[in-house]
Amino acid sequence: MNLTNKLDRHSISQVRERLLSVLQKFTLSLISSLLPQTQTPPASARLEDPSIDPLLQAQQPIQEDPDQLPSVQAPYLPAVSDYQQSQMYTLVLDLDETLIHYFEMGGPDGGGHFLVRPGVSKFLREMSQLYEVVIFTAAMQDYADWVLDQIDPNKQISYRLYRQHATRTGPVFIKDLSLLGRDLSRILIVDNVAENFQLQPDNGIFIRSWFDDMTDTALEELGPLLKEIVRKQVGDIRDALRRFRDQMLEQLQRGVSNPVMTLD
Repeated sequence: MNLTNKLDRHSISQVRERLLSVLQKFTLSLISSLLPQTQTPPASARLEDPSIDPLLQAQQPIQEDPDQLPSVQAPYLPAVSDYQQSQMYTLVLDLDETLIHYFEMGGPDGGGHFLVRPGVSKFLREMSQLYEVVIFTAAMQDYADWVLDQIDPNKQISYRLYRQHATRTGPVFIKDLSLLGRDLSRILIVDNVAENFQLQPDNGIFIRSWFDDMTDTALEELGPLLKEIVRKQVGDIRDALRRFRDQMLEQLQRGVSNPVMTLD
């Protein structure tokens, strides 16, 4: 190996280290190849939104049989006119470890509980004014509805998609955005598992898994980018996110430690 190759490898290594450092600070990434980190589930429950009745958290739903999922037919979302489609954007959100974290407590008074990621209420309220908001979870419907009925009492989420809407590939449930019945150039998915949107990686924003960090600001940091997409009336979200990724990497390569998160 010559000296130039060694320097190139060293430069790439330095850029990668800076990239990882920045992503840890911002808590979200558009680099789908980076996988989420695992953490230890919390030992106690604390709700971000005081309007959610904590007593309801122990009412764990009865789980359905995963081998007897309801039959569904694509497209999954109600049809819209070509004009409506040209005027709207669709924001697809994952549930577990993206908006909430579910866990169980032992003992006779235990049961199912969940924590709400900081900023969820504000995020849903603001995004519902700009996007058609869709929850797409690989979880069972009874469980997902149990959670969503509590974190979205004002019905800011337009539609809910569940495990039966995901495409099963072995043990993995992939979220195929092409089955929603919306123009892929105007769909964006936020998920903590990059494999979930592997069929349309250019439509995805990978967000770091959340468990119990009540100082987390990922949704707050993500908001401006999503608002800018609508404000600028981006023609193709996929192109915009590619430019965003390229700009982040370019800034890191130039030694910028805090890349600006814009579409400029």
